[in-house]
Amino acid sequence: MTTVHPAPGPDCPSWCTEHLCSDEVGEPAHTRVVQVGEVYVELEWTRGEVDDDGQPQGPMIHVDHYPWVSGDTARDFAQAILDAVDLAERGETGQ
Repeated sequence: MTTVHPAPGPDCPSWCTEHLCSDEVGEPAHTRVVQVGEVYVELEWTRGEVDDDGQPQGPMIHVDHYPWVSGDTARDFAQAILDAVDLAERGETGQ
């Protein structure tokens, strides 16, 4: 996916900082990078996306950037995931 505009607006979740082009749904994906230390995860949500059972899908956290982490980096990675969960739980999904 590639970054697209427009910038976040009133229909975006409160955590959205940019958009990615979504070929599957046709809607831009709302996204935000959550970084702790040297590692990061990406929080992403696309309006209209459904799971295998046809149910609306909520924000997802992409964690596939690192094949492994250890030591303090592992703690930072875990904290980035927790921070992303907090953002997703606090943020609305727009209009």
